[in-house]
Amino acid sequence: MHRLIQKRTGADPSQENGIGRRTAGGGLRKVSGLVENYEEAALIGVHYNRQFYEFIPWTGTVDWEVIQWGYWQMSADNNTHRVELEATTKEPGTPLR
Repeated sequence: MHRLIQKRTGADPSQENGIGRRTAGGGLRKVSGLVENYEEAALIGVHYNRQFYEFIPWTGTVDWEVIQWGYWQMSADNNTHRVELEATTKEPGTPLR
């Protein structure tokens, strides 16, 4: 089960002072092996001032809460930055396989 937030603002990520894209995702990932094991996996990526900031569990912390559909909350930090995202929708969404 995976969930994804992708937000694009009107600014181009190559612009000097614009936040161009924020992408965040989380879900359960099957771990290879003989036993049915799953792990939680999540990440947040932010483009800002021509830089890419990556927030992933193996270089910091990522916390997330996702309701089946309509609400996402994620926060993360690395050695130098912290990011918090919250998204809501009342739209029905599109199931993906």
